[in-house]
Amino acid sequence: MAEPFATVTDLATLWRPLSAPEQSRAEGLLEVASAMVRQECPGIDTKLAADPPLMDPSIPRWVVCQAVKRVMQSSVDMPSVTQQQQTVGPVSLGFTLSNPSGDMYVTRSELTMLGQSEQVAVSIPMRQGDVG
Repeated sequence: MAEPFATVTDLATLWRPLSAPEQSRAEGLLEVASAMVRQECPGIDTKLAADPPLMDPSIPRWVVCQAVKRVMQSSVDMPSVTQQQQTVGPVSLGFTLSNPSGDMYVTRSELTMLGQSEQVAVSIPMRQGDVG
């Protein structure tokens, strides 16, 4: 298994201090998030290993930490709320959770940072002699 792009210390530095149980959970999540980034960005390890590197190593570190942070914020103890509304009479309260099921994902802007924003269009001739 390849080395994760980020460590528990990186996550704590970029987010907040973690308790011992959170550190243990984060370690596993960092491995999964790193594998996910490698799946989404084939060749990322080659870019990082080039001399000089073709990508700043802080970018995949940041992306992996953000993916793990989203999962960890979705815990029951500390849900991440993106929207909240309150009404005083006759008392109403509503809120929207940002990641209620605790999914791990990489955002479109994070994929762009990783160099995966290019879209390619290809034309394939259907008959011999046609030019696409």
